[in-house]
Order: sequence, then C-alpha cells, then structure tokens
Amino acid sequence: MNTTSSTPARPHDQALSAAQERAFDAYAKILRVLGNGTHHLSFAAQTVAGDYVVQKVTVTLRVGDGVELACRPADFTALQVALTVALEGSTVRGAVLIAHSERAGAAGRHLVACGWRLRDGWLHGLDIADLAVSVRPCRGGDAPPTVVRPAPELPAPAVE
Repeated sequence: MNTTSSTPARPHDQALSAAQERAFDAYAKILRVLGNGTHHLSFAAQTVAGDYVVQKVTVTLRVGDGVELACRPADFTALQVALTVALEGSTVRGAVLIAHSERAGAAGRHLVACGWRLRDGWLHGLDIADLAVSVRPCRGGDAPPTVVRPAPELPAPAVE
C-alpha cells in the first residue's frame, strides 16, 4: 500500500512551513542576542480584519557548558505560533516584538528594552524614540526604570 500522497502541498501550507522555519530562526537569534538572564517578550500584531493578537512569555536563559531555557511551555508555544502567522504575512497587517531584560546594577534593579517591527517578512529594529514611548511606565506605577536601547540586528535567514 502506498502511503505517500501524489497531491502536492498547497502553497498556503508551504508558506506556513517556511514561516515556521523563519520563526524558529528569529526566536533563536533573539535569545542569542539577549543572552543570559530573564527576559519578558511581548508580541502584538494587528490582523487584516483589524483585530489585535497579543502574546507574552517570560524566559530565563542560562548559557554555560550547555543551554538552559526556563519558561512556561504553553506561553513559549503561543508566541511561536503568533510569530509564525505574522511572518507568513497573509493575515497580519503589522506586528512588533518587545523584549524587557532584567538587569541589576549599582543603582538597583532595572529593565533594558529593545524591540523589533515586522517588515518585509522579517524583524527589523524599532525606532528608538517609538520604543521609548511604548515602554514608558504609567504614573504612580511600581515598575522599575526602563532603559531603552537599539535592538540588535537579526540577520534575515537565507532564502533558498
């Protein structure tokens, strides 16, 4: 019995598969540039229907003799799926990913933020002024101070 299908995969399936590979690549590059520590990743996208999709995950990354990644698997997967759909592009109008990394220094605990905007099928650094406005804490809140920095470049994957 032949278990292979003679029907070619639909382009939509191929586009999703390619987007999933790019999303895995993006996630790996983001974690690599953020490095050791605890990072709060927030992803927001607007669909072509005008709806908003928001996903968040907190990851703790330790790189030494090996790599240790701690997070809630369901949150990690949900952000991965949202990023895949955004990178595929047919149902998303725009998307951003912002990372808040916890840091401790002489002045105490603070957050360092950087972010990327989806453009032309890949993540590109957010304008630093736009990022500063988006991460400004609410008045009277108890959030630690946030330092904004340009997002490290995420080289786009090679197109095959």
